Amino acid sequence: MVRTSVLLAALSMSCVPPEGGMFGLSRADEPADTLVFNNATEPEYLDPGQATGHPDGRIIAELFDGLTEYHSVDLTAEPAHAERWETHDDGRGYTFHLRPDASWTDGAPVTAHDYAWSWERNLNPVYLSRYAQQLYALANAARYNEGRLVRLVEDVDGAAAGTLLELVDSSLKDDEGSARFPLLSERVLVEDVGLVGRDGAVITELSAGERVVWTGESDGGITIYAPGAERWGTVPASALTDEQGSSLRFEAVVLSEPDWQSDPNAAPPTPVPASDPDAESGDTGELVEAVEAVEPPPGPRLVSVRGDQVRPAANGLGFRAWDDHTFEVRLEGTAPYFLQQTCHTATKAVPRQALEAHGSRWTRPENIVSSGPFRLVEHKVRDRFVMEKWDDHWAAHEVKLERIEAWSIDHVHTSTNLYRAGYTDFVVANDIPPEFLPILRGKDDFVISPALSVYFYRLNTDHPPLDDVRVRRALAMAIDRTDVVSVAKGGELPATHIVPPGLPGYPVVEGMGFDPAAAKALLAEAGYPGGEGFPVMRILYNTQEKHKHIAAVIQDQWKRHLGITVELENREWKTFLKTVHAQDYVIARGGWIGDYLDANTFLEMWITGGGNNETGWSSTAYDDLIREAGQTADPEERLQVLAQAEGILNEEIPFIPMYWYVWQELRQPELRGHHPNLLDHHPLRHVWLDR
Repeated sequence: MVRTSVLLAALSMSCVPPEGGMFGLSRADEPADTLVFNNATEPEYLDPGQATGHPDGRIIAELFDGLTEYHSVDLTAEPAHAERWETHDDGRGYTFHLRPDASWTDGAPVTAHDYAWSWERNLNPVYLSRYAQQLYALANAARYNEGRLVRLVEDVDGAAAGTLLELVDSSLKDDEGSARFPLLSERVLVEDVGLVGRDGAVITELSAGERVVWTGESDGGITIYAPGAERWGTVPASALTDEQGSSLRFEAVVLSEPDWQSDPNAAPPTPVPASDPDAESGDTGELVEAVEAVEPPPGPRLVSVRGDQVRPAANGLGFRAWDDHTFEVRLEGTAPYFLQQTCHTATKAVPRQALEAHGSRWTRPENIVSSGPFRLVEHKVRDRFVMEKWDDHWAAHEVKLERIEAWSIDHVHTSTNLYRAGYTDFVVANDIPPEFLPILRGKDDFVISPALSVYFYRLNTDHPPLDDVRVRRALAMAIDRTDVVSVAKGGELPATHIVPPGLPGYPVVEGMGFDPAAAKALLAEAGYPGGEGFPVMRILYNTQEKHKHIAAVIQDQWKRHLGITVELENREWKTFLKTVHAQDYVIARGGWIGDYLDANTFLEMWITGGGNNETGWSSTAYDDLIREAGQTADPEERLQVLAQAEGILNEEIPFIPMYWYVWQELRQPELRGHHPNLLDHHPLRHVWLDR
């Protein structure tokens, strides 16, 4: 544990710099094989399929490998679990060849089947992964994640069993009049009940009033996913409200399978008859390796089917394991950034054996099975993570560190003072109090570098009066961003739109700047002249002094320019994330670090129902443009389509951009292999200490 005396010493230090060219005291006498840093806060998840935060990703990056990993300087995709790959001739797919010496820490080999299972798990709509969109570039992935992709399990109206269908229900409409069908929908338990697994044993106890996701019917009752327990299983039909929906009728468009282009050196898979019920995905979302494709008739056709005659279709997705070491990917359209996505946290394989054995507790130190260069040996909540080098990792000979200590202190003054006192080797980017920045400039251990990242405020567009676009526009135009960046103090750039400048070929799409007179007029037009009658709203932010100071600036500007009152509320990181994800807020601080070097990483997140949208905002026109960009082969034309989509965001204002970040870091001079880059990604497997 971080000793109390150490923390007290750090808290008691002023921000007067020590003598000389360094801000922090030297750690040259500390062990060269141990790296110590503060990870800014307690991560929300260590599960790659659920994590969204940067603190989470820093730990996961050392515990789990992906098919590829980012180069530490230029962020290109380098071999990891995939030792090589080929790009398909049409540019819409890849065949990855996994290295035979990769294994899990329990000794089991890492295989292509692990990736197939993990990717399907993230896309399975009952799993509720917030980063499922990272896989939307894959064929049929978005349809499956939205609960629209099914396989017919009985012959109905001439459609063969096994046919891949996309659901349309003409009796149900979304807000813009388009047909929809919620195949997988929320239910409420009406009695205490045991959730039963496939072996007939009770997995966990569920309580009356708990919300679960209905996924279908089975011989034992109703199959559900329980988000609280993060487990699938069966409950009696009597335990749910009587809205099972099995009698609903809907129409379905026949789709075709992905056009596989397997590695010519790989043995072809053995076809499974499409009519074989064992070829279907079970209720737990198991991936079936091969299903004979059904050739659709020319053009889409409609068939009428019943809800109890379809199953969610995992085996129509654009990825497949041909064998243990061959993993093929087919894309929905064009995705020039896809290889960078295979570096991302959300695309890493997870150990099925650990998840099935331990459920949501699989990431605890005593249960975790990982695949990266370091193993988790200790985790004390809100204190620290301890990771040690895993000697059986396929690249262990390249790893120089033996031990990593990552502290979980969310007080930036404490974090910076601990570094200054010589207790840590670096301070993670932008975890430095703004008032320290003026005295840090010119110090040998202070580094500023460009960032592909934006700071913004989410607006809950389902919450009146933020459901009125005039109000949202007024709020945006009443903010002077120069005042905001003067509080941040780190060289940030005022932002009126979401995509940071400097991405090659992408045009600048200007948003609304500071115009208090126009903002006041818009608010009056919306029915609140001079702020009269406007309800008191809250700005929610996660615990950090900078966020508090920025919120106070916004609070003051809206009072002066619009006559409205807002209150400030802070919550610790994990609670803050859960609150925003549940959309249980009015206005919430947000930030986004690009996942790859393309404008799409900032724009795709705002599609209808996107796991990181979290504003309630939806636009069919916007969704259509994002889809169109994904199908546009010409690079310049594709970027123009994305720019049109950003223009819609600038008009609709589901969020208010504040500024574009720069990275501000403190690090000891003996730290090697820790290079500045746009995504602030620093794989510690490549870092060493030259002491």
